[in-house]
Amino acid sequence: MENSVHTIPLLPLSEVVFFPKTLLPLFVYEPRYQQMLAHCLAGDRRLGIVLLRNGYDPGDYWNGPVFRALCIGKVIDEEKLADGNYNILIEGMERAQIIQEVQQKPYRVAQVESLQDFIEEKKKGELNEAVKQLMRLCNHLGAQFPQHEDTLKSIFASHLHPGIIVDIIAYTFVQGQYERQCILNELNIVRRIRLVQVQLRHLIRRHSKEPYPDFL
Repeated sequence: MENSVHTIPLLPLSEVVFFPKTLLPLFVYEPRYQQMLAHCLAGDRRLGIVLLRNGYDPGDYWNGPVFRALCIGKVIDEEKLADGNYNILIEGMERAQIIQEVQQKPYRVAQVESLQDFIEEKKKGELNEAVKQLMRLCNHLGAQFPQHEDTLKSIFASHLHPGIIVDIIAYTFVQGQYERQCILNELNIVRRIRLVQVQLRHLIRRHSKEPYPDFL
């Protein structure tokens, strides 16, 4: 499948790595982003959620350096408040990478290229085993975090593509933004699952009251 190219506004955030098929609620209060949002809503409602790199100036974060890989999101619900601020809900659509920025003011706009997940033909058997291991880890997580147990069961019962399943789990459970960014960067689904497994094992170990299960 040929990658497609989009020109979209960028929303750089310091603590959020967004994934396809997940949801992100945001409160939009800065004038530049209110203007950006008005542009989005008048068009195809798409924007790029991208993580800021270390070293940005907190007083000028909107111009800070960002990672190339991002998630294209679509505003699926919005509420404009009396003071001009917005509550919005964004749905993750697809991975992409920045080709070049084409505008910096009043908000950043970039040309981005969509990215496609892939599974190596010789690794399909390994994929099945990786998904089974991921399910075992999530069963253990469900026992540790009962508030997420039903969600985890529904994810695996929904027969979603493994790439979507692992993205939803990463968005829900992986805590470090740079660890999340590495997962977002990875297009090889088997390797992406392995990255998430490592993070889930760390999480289980931190919260386990019993010896760490060998089979995990």
